[in-house]
Amino acid sequence: MHGIARDWARAHGSELGFSMGRFCPKLIGRQRVFLILQDGCPRGFVTFLTGHDGWHLDLIRYRSGLSDGAIHMAVVAAIGAAHTECIAQLSLACVPDPQSTPAVWANRRGLSQFKRSFAPVWVGRYHCAPNRIAFWLSGFFIALAVQRPVANLPLRLLHVIKLLPLELKFMPKRDKRRLQHNQRPQKS
Repeated sequence: MHGIARDWARAHGSELGFSMGRFCPKLIGRQRVFLILQDGCPRGFVTFLTGHDGWHLDLIRYRSGLSDGAIHMAVVAAIGAAHTECIAQLSLACVPDPQSTPAVWANRRGLSQFKRSFAPVWVGRYHCAPNRIAFWLSGFFIALAVQRPVANLPLRLLHVIKLLPLELKFMPKRDKRRLQHNQRPQKS
């Protein structure tokens, strides 16, 4: 799997960072792994983080020349295994909502199309900040942290400068209403 992950990273420019999964042998040992074999040789794999609330897609890694549909079949195998083990939820992870995200960030049609092919139940997630400037600035820094994981300079700048008190969290609808009234999410 090391070789597959290394080849994938070279072919795609590098591993991503921040909220994106990165290949880590110690972590993979605690995940559910679905290996893709082609002519008896490992050509790719899909991993899922497991927890009390279900399984969550973490990594998709493969070598060039992998047969069309092989990744889909690995995810279908994971869905089947989760069903057999009575896992209540299997998450394919997040994608930007193209209706409320600037085109530059939401231009992930391939990722959205891939996830749509499994007919998922779409669940909204939230990115919150105290004002519009902080919202766009924090989104920009998150995008940089994902694309430039080695330095993670944007996160360090936010911490050092203490530019704005940013609060990023997943919010249920009731907390979203509190935010509209109070301009700041309240901790429960």
